[in-house]
Amino acid sequence: MGQVQLSDRQSSFIFYLVHHGKGRTEAARLAGFAAPRQSAFNLTQSPKIIAKIRQERNKVYQTELATTAVKTLKEVMEDMDAPASARIAAARTSLELAGDIGKHSW
Repeated sequence: MGQVQLSDRQSSFIFYLVHHGKGRTEAARLAGFAAPRQSAFNLTQSPKIIAKIRQERNKVYQTELATTAVKTLKEVMEDMDAPASARIAAARTSLELAGDIGKHSW
């Protein structure tokens, strides 16, 4: 399956939407669309744009957010002032993510 070809404005729209957390209309405005509200609506109805948004979000989830999540879980597990229930939940989540236990093993 080939790479989806997007215009510079379409790519910018996705960048502002996913990486900067802008709303659809604001992302379209920042990307340079003349009619941002209508353009945002049209873009988010396009299967190729929807697919690219999902792809970009998955990249963020698997890189930036995953790193932050692991760091946070580790901090909670090691924080002796945190409630035991929070430390246990963090430990369990870490083991689930590592594949060492199933969600309903306990």
